[in-house]
Amino acid sequence: MNAPIGLISSEMSDVLISIRPKFVEKILSGEKKFEFRKAIFKTRPVRKIFVYASAPVQCIVASFEFDGIVSGTPERVWENCKEHAGIAEDAYFNYFDGKESAYSIKIKNLKILKRPIRPSNHIPNFRPPQSYMYVDNKLEKILMGSL
Repeated sequence: MNAPIGLISSEMSDVLISIRPKFVEKILSGEKKFEFRKAIFKTRPVRKIFVYASAPVQCIVASFEFDGIVSGTPERVWENCKEHAGIAEDAYFNYFDGKESAYSIKIKNLKILKRPIRPSNHIPNFRPPQSYMYVDNKLEKILMGSL
């Protein structure tokens, strides 16, 4: 996880999460309605999540409303989310191998950006999050202009 880099408001924050392109495609098609994580944001209430498709795409391509988290053992989370997981069962359990806890972000009101945003074109030395990061003011301005 990257360290928080700023707030949009003092009450609610937006988050940027990195997702592999093959899973981004499944989210955009509606096949994947849950995004699985080994670690989850806990320090701030989240309003909206922006989707960064990792290499080779390297663009922010969509956003969705944060609709809660399913958490528990990997087995419990799989049972609750498997119908819309967008990932094969064996790949899911390989991802959580050795972990006692799993997290699944529920996706609600997905919006595909009119034009994908390559943050590195707008923010010098932009580094995408390994997992997630809170959106700062610079990134917020770029994102709001794309919706």
